[in-house]
Amino acid sequence: MRMAKKFKFRSALACEHITTGAGNKVTLINIYGGAGILVAELPANIWLSFYLEMESKHLPANLDIEVRRDSEVVGRVGVEVSIEDEGSPLNIILPSGLMKIDHECTIDLVVKAKGFEDAVAISRFVKLGDIPA
Repeated sequence: MRMAKKFKFRSALACEHITTGAGNKVTLINIYGGAGILVAELPANIWLSFYLEMESKHLPANLDIEVRRDSEVVGRVGVEVSIEDEGSPLNIILPSGLMKIDHECTIDLVVKAKGFEDAVAISRFVKLGDIPA
């Protein structure tokens, strides 16, 4: 029996907004650092965007990416992989979306592909807390 391959991530970040600029520059706005996202009250609406940088060597032609809230799939996108230079990383940007949060929970970004282990690229809990000024 063949062992499933593992994805290799260079970077995986969650933030409110991502924009791209000239010269292959990427700007991430309001990165959710650490493990969690604090909200002042529930329910809450939060803007989420995701940035992934993956090793491109031996990647399959297609990836499936899921956004999960407490293991429930709330979003899914297919990514067609096109690598010009196999030594270059694959950069994936999932644009901003508004997510309604009714209770404290965990948000995961899961990358899947045939022949690979499912990988949780990002995991952030959402909880009530004081928002620092």
